[in-house]
Amino acid sequence: MQLRIAAAVREFGEDVIEVWLGNMTFALPTIMIVIIWREFGFGTMLFLARLMTVSEEIFDAAKIDGTNWFQRMWYIVIPQLGTVIEFYTFISLITMIIWFRNSTIVTLLSVSVSTIISAFAAYSFARIPFAGKERIFNFIISLMVIPPIVMIIPLFVIITRIKLVNTYWSAIIIYTGLILPFSVYLLRNFFITIPESIIDSARIDGCNDLGIFLRIILPLSKSAMITLIIVNSLWVWNELLIAMIFLQKAELRTLMAGLIRFQGRFQINQPVIISMELPIFIELKVTHTNNYVFAKTKLSKLQFFKRYSRIQSLKDYAII
Repeated sequence: MQLRIAAAVREFGEDVIEVWLGNMTFALPTIMIVIIWREFGFGTMLFLARLMTVSEEIFDAAKIDGTNWFQRMWYIVIPQLGTVIEFYTFISLITMIIWFRNSTIVTLLSVSVSTIISAFAAYSFARIPFAGKERIFNFIISLMVIPPIVMIIPLFVIITRIKLVNTYWSAIIIYTGLILPFSVYLLRNFFITIPESIIDSARIDGCNDLGIFLRIILPLSKSAMITLIIVNSLWVWNELLIAMIFLQKAELRTLMAGLIRFQGRFQINQPVIISMELPIFIELKVTHTNNYVFAKTKLSKLQFFKRYSRIQSLKDYAII
């Protein structure tokens, strides 16, 4: 194919080829013909295999009834090919389903691991005194200004040495590390806003740090946790560079990396791209509503704790 293109360029000249590629009158119909010709053989084989199983008596009976070829095609052939058409369409979309599954796996695991680690780390920086706390926290904040593209080469060398290239874990580990600094920063600043009197009352009632974190800090931080999960999920879901470098196999390609195949120099398959991005808009709508509800709930809980923290015991307000 490359030799034929080179021969065409030598014969007609580069100017003629460039004008032809940039002319929608010739380029677009040619691309359509090539795509139809590429899919013609496989589709014909499937449809022919199905029609060969249809009994000849059905067509003979239709001819006796006086039907023409169009009526036989409309009332006999097309209904018989219904399941085959669905199967052919499914074969065309199964690749996108695999991409969607890969993106879901990487996003869920990355966001889940980073949220759990950052929640414990943020509580330590916010409420537990230890040596060098401020310096370590400032160092974590400084990591937020480093762009991921700067770390691509060393990350690729490390992932290659531990033989994790073309595995889910390569992307999951990298995504988890990239979103951890922001997650710790956001949750730590939110945990500081929780009144100290609540934590003191819990300590007086005999609750340790783990109990305070699980029974008080987390229930009061639902809005912050949901916001963090949404932001991190959208970033991991839409990330492209790391997915293209570390997930090179077709069966491991994420949705964003796969949709690049539908974008070219002269055309963009907008219906396919928009249809596969529809779950993102649904997620934003649902999570925005839930975030608003949790924000109102969080404010009411804080007002309750501020008013009754001195007279209520831990067992009373831990249930709320």
